[in-house]
Amino acid sequence: MALVSVVIPVYKSSVHLEPLLEALRRDAYKDKEVVVVVDAPMPETLELAERHPEATFMFNETRVGKVKALNDAVPRTCGE
Repeated sequence: MALVSVVIPVYKSSVHLEPLLEALRRDAYKDKEVVVVVDAPMPETLELAERHPEATFMFNETRVGKVKALNDAVPRTCGE
């Protein structure tokens, strides 16, 4: 199977992020990488990163916006 890259931009809130990461972990398609790009991380986002070592977290200390965050993450992915 082809490697799929899932890139998730997050700004401050991580309310919906944990259920999303859990769903991706349980997903039947296993040949994937998950990259979470966090603008202006909150303490709970840092804790979430520790609980999900299967995902790669990128942290921007200041807000760069969704488009720039996604553009910065794409070159670091390996999907097809």
